Parts: sequence; C-alpha cells; structure tokens
Amino acid sequence: MSKLPFIISIPHGGTSIPKEVKDNSQIGPRGIFEDSDAFTQEIFDLKDNVESVVKADIARAYIDVNRHESMVPPEYPDGVIKTMTCYEKTVYKDGFFPDNSLFNDLLDKHYYPYHQKIERIVRRREIVFGFDCHSMAEVGPPIAADTGKKRPMVCISNNSGQACDNRITRILAQCFQQYFGVDAGTVMINKPFNGGYITSEYGYNPIPWLQIEINRSLYLHPNWFNSKTQTIDKKRLESLNHLFHRTLVEFCKQI
Repeated sequence: MSKLPFIISIPHGGTSIPKEVKDNSQIGPRGIFEDSDAFTQEIFDLKDNVESVVKADIARAYIDVNRHESMVPPEYPDGVIKTMTCYEKTVYKDGFFPDNSLFNDLLDKHYYPYHQKIERIVRRREIVFGFDCHSMAEVGPPIAADTGKKRPMVCISNNSGQACDNRITRILAQCFQQYFGVDAGTVMINKPFNGGYITSEYGYNPIPWLQIEINRSLYLHPNWFNSKTQTIDKKRLESLNHLFHRTLVEFCKQI
C-alpha cells in the first residue's frame, strides 16, 4: 500500500531534558512522565505508512512546541517554557529559571526547528492533511479547564471549524469509534479541547489539520502498565499503533 498523504505531529511524546538546564531542574522522571503525553511516539508514529512524521524529543515540561512563542511566564506558567507542570510541580530550582539569553537559546535549538520542519513539509504537493497527536489524562489535571472531570476516550479538535471542515472532523470521529471499539458518546469533538497552537496555526495553512487526543486509560491501565516501575506492555502499544493506522486508512478512503 502507498503511503498515506498525511503529516503527523507528535509534540509532547519526548522525555529528554535539555542539557542547558539539566542541573537546574528539580522535577524528576516521574514529574516529567506525568506532564508528558507518555508513549505517544510509539502509538502515533506510523513511520513509512505516512508521508511524514515530526516528533519532539525534549519533554514538554521544559519546551512546549504546542504553544505560541509569546506565551511566557509569569503570565503563562504552562507556556512555551514552563515554570510548573500541569500537576503544579515546579520545574526549576528557586532562582534558576532560564534568563533571557538561555530562554532564546532554548527556543532557537528546540522550538523553532520543529515548526520550520512542519512549514517545509506542509508545502509538499503530496501532503494533503495534518494531525497533531496527543494523549490526555483520564481526569482533568489541576491547571485544566476541566479539573477533576472524567474525560472522553477520544477527543477530535478542529479549532471550532477553523482548522478543518466539521463534516470531515465527524468522519474521523466515526473512524476512531469503529476501529478503537469505543462508544459513540465517548468520542467527542472539541470537548474538552478545542485545538492547540499547532492545529490553529497550520489549519488550512495550507492544508486542513485535526488535533487528536486519546485517553491514557487506553494504555496506562493496570492491565498493561505498572505505575511503580513505569513499564508498559509493548504489545498494547503495538496494538494501538495498528488501530491508529487502520483508522487513518479508513479516514483517507472517506474524505
């Protein structure tokens, strides 16, 4: 089968700490894990089955490529470079938040290249659709708008129709329902997420984009995941990767 004509962005699956701030960080591996979209690279990277995949290796607790560059602390503690995680854990030791020079250096090395790569890829003739792929906590974390509320199994976001046509968005939701075997009522559109920076920035610029969020209970459940050792059943990840591929194949047939 030929490659699907899509670009897949996976902005929050990285776990690396930038070497420039490693000595000044005070969150450990568990804090990085909780703040990241754990295992999304294994789930959403379709490799040679799609035209292009863009992944961020740096943990989002340090650099968040799904934020506008102007979203900076203190106004945005959960901004492009963060002072706290989504579970309100302080990222840096007291007095060691990156100064302006280091802040800009981090953006130059890790933020702008991600977006420059997307900008190059979406201009290619063979790319017709983009997906920004995430996972979401089963219950809204402390800094979320839906704190403490149970979340759906899948959320598809199109920035209120500005990033992708609503009809096409519903097709993807139906494909997820079909292949992931979840109830229609647990696949939501624009709830609890309306679409992040990547979706809004690149939607119809020049191609349509959709943001995909899958509930972490689909793989961080005790059936597959040991929370003490943070080890996971790789077969479960392979299964979800296969289901995601089948979902996009069906989606491609219908659009």
